[in-house]
Amino acid sequence: MKKIILSVGVTSVSCALALVGCGGDDANPVQTPKDAAAEATVDSSIQDSGGETGPVDAAPDARETGPFDAGTDAAPPPPRVLLSMNNTATSELLVVELATAAKNSLVYPGSFGTTFSRGADPYVLEQKVDVVGKLDAREPWKVVSSWGVGLDDRKDGGDAYSDPLAVAVAGTKAYVARYTRNKLAVLDTTQTVDGGVPLASIDLSAFVQAADGDGLVEATFAFHVPSRHTLYVLLGGIDKGKVASDGYTLLCASTTPLLVAIDTNTDQIVAIPGAAGPGGSFTLAGYNPAFGAAGAASVYDAAGDRLLVLHAGCNTPLVDGGTGAVTRRIVEELKFAANGALQTKTLLDASASDFPVAFAYIGPNDALLGFGFGTEVRRWDPTQTTLGALIPNAPNSNAFAYAGSGAIVGTRTNFLDGGTSIDVVRVQVSDGGTQTLLTNPFKDNTGFIGGVEIWPPVR
Repeated sequence: MKKIILSVGVTSVSCALALVGCGGDDANPVQTPKDAAAEATVDSSIQDSGGETGPVDAAPDARETGPFDAGTDAAPPPPRVLLSMNNTATSELLVVELATAAKNSLVYPGSFGTTFSRGADPYVLEQKVDVVGKLDAREPWKVVSSWGVGLDDRKDGGDAYSDPLAVAVAGTKAYVARYTRNKLAVLDTTQTVDGGVPLASIDLSAFVQAADGDGLVEATFAFHVPSRHTLYVLLGGIDKGKVASDGYTLLCASTTPLLVAIDTNTDQIVAIPGAAGPGGSFTLAGYNPAFGAAGAASVYDAAGDRLLVLHAGCNTPLVDGGTGAVTRRIVEELKFAANGALQTKTLLDASASDFPVAFAYIGPNDALLGFGFGTEVRRWDPTQTTLGALIPNAPNSNAFAYAGSGAIVGTRTNFLDGGTSIDVVRVQVSDGGTQTLLTNPFKDNTGFIGGVEIWPPVR
């Protein structure tokens, strides 16, 4: 079974083109895990020579690129786009330098995977085969350490893979959120290992809600706030078995998403001040947090000390098993107080829009949202309650990243007589001005895009 991948960061978003089934505008496909395997192979420093390459501007303004910690005074690496292609038996990480369009690639086992690159180091998530790899920060097509994160907590009849979605680093520990399991895997990032084992795990099964028939918490995102030495984990809390008579449209249940706090000094679950949810967790207002690779459609805005969550929502059930109206399809803000208490606010109600597949937060007054599985990418001012204008000539709405200097980078699928081709494009948000960086750059172009990120991240 294939899976919808949805992800977001301060600068990145992604989503697989494959659905568990596609309905009309009211359809909420269940975000179910996707469907092996030689060792990863590196195609080192391959300069593209096959595709038609358009003019490439200079790299984005370095002032827009986030901090890079390589442990030395060396300059940061050049801005690159990390593109994940998921094929039948293997996946490919393609790394393209924005200034030159030079490319390098890493092919790894499994039919789906992506990257997660929010901190000082990028990671590759080999989701189908339960592997998390730390990538070289300067040459992010090379794995410097890897860990198996399958653990021992598969439920009877559950998915064969744990589906790691997010990596949150706190000091020398990395916490891995796994969508189809109820434990976090804890990695020792100081290790140089090939197929290492986690340092520990943290059990979140106490947060399975009584009405949640699938028995999973659906960990979709995690982030660390150093000033509070606290790791926060977003739990989807959906019932994947509650679907309409069409077999795939997610129906609203009485369960709710939860935010859980963990003290990173002790790795113990702690109560969020004033929170009334189970075990001191905080209850969210939306439903079905969008998930995926490059991290779930959520972002921690450190400057505003707030979490922004894109919820895909659900359909109200009808007595005949059919689907009613879409509800709880929102962008929700969880704002922290000085003591760590939280207050929720709905910033945008998108229930009248198509299925949300991408969310890129750029700044307090600027964000991008992708809808459906075409090219509907819209600007949105997070201080406003309505969507903004369409971006002309946008890349595929499920796979783009903000690259700085007012541009987004992503892929565009061209439907041709007898087949398709894929362009890697850079598009100006203001006027749709487009540069084609590469055409058909992957070793196998027949799969779907599982993630698009910029490394180093743009802040």
